[in-house]
Amino acid sequence: MSVYNGAPKLEKTIRSILAQTFTDFEFVVVNDGSTDTSLDILNRLQKEDHRVRVIDQPNTGLTRALNTGCMAARGDIIVRQDVGDISLPTRIEVQVKYLHMNPRVVAVGVASRRIGPAGEVLGEHSRPIEPEAITRELTENGLGLLHASSAFRREAFFAVGGYRPEFRFAQDTDLWLRIIEYGFLAEIPEVLFEVDIETAGISAQRIDQQVLLWNIARECFRARQEGVSESALLARAGEISASHVAAVDPRTRRVQELRAEYFIGSQLFSLRDSRCRRYLWNASKVPSLRFRALGKFLLSYMHFSGHVE
Repeated sequence: MSVYNGAPKLEKTIRSILAQTFTDFEFVVVNDGSTDTSLDILNRLQKEDHRVRVIDQPNTGLTRALNTGCMAARGDIIVRQDVGDISLPTRIEVQVKYLHMNPRVVAVGVASRRIGPAGEVLGEHSRPIEPEAITRELTENGLGLLHASSAFRREAFFAVGGYRPEFRFAQDTDLWLRIIEYGFLAEIPEVLFEVDIETAGISAQRIDQQVLLWNIARECFRARQEGVSESALLARAGEISASHVAAVDPRTRRVQELRAEYFIGSQLFSLRDSRCRRYLWNASKVPSLRFRALGKFLLSYMHFSGHVE
């Protein structure tokens, strides 16, 4: 796990790992230049449980920090985790058993539950299909595994060169599209992971950059399939990553946060949960979302009421 200023939710996330039914692991946590109290929390938990292994370094960004952590990892299987997300108690046990029983699979995810900013259940994602179908969805549609819920073979990870630093974002898609040279992807259909959905997370703040790099990762895959050099594509990915290191300006950040609120509101609307209204009303402040957000806001009063837990 990589941590950058994740103090508010850091301890809860770490304790979800320390409470796993599978206990024979080391938890490598890279403090990537945090300026909050993250390092203090990590050092305290490292003293409390010998399985926590903290690496402190200057800020390098998620991709490079994950490479640091994976290079330090000594296990045959590497399990990913993100700050804020929660691993349910049997997650690691189930994934490790699956990889041991399925030697053709190099990486496996699990079904997940999305949790909103106020603890709202926003829905679940599960794909009860065979590894061949999961892998085909990746190659045809770019749909890989949920990065933070994945477990993969260390040998395959290093065989493909780990995460490529050119991909500041979408580093997972690029990894999956290279790691399938050594086997299949798979997903366990049991919900064993809870995803923390925030309006100010990386996914909300950097969506445009993510899409650009996600597309380049797919173009790189096609280039490899056709025997064409990836050099120009990787150079372009590097330029996109480097050009967006600077902070997002406040106005753009606010619009992206409101887009995230529209997503949360829409998820709650589909579940007939009246808590959608606050998110949809906020999202209606964005001109491109106004009519859709207000439409759902009004429909929520017409078709359902009350507070759904």
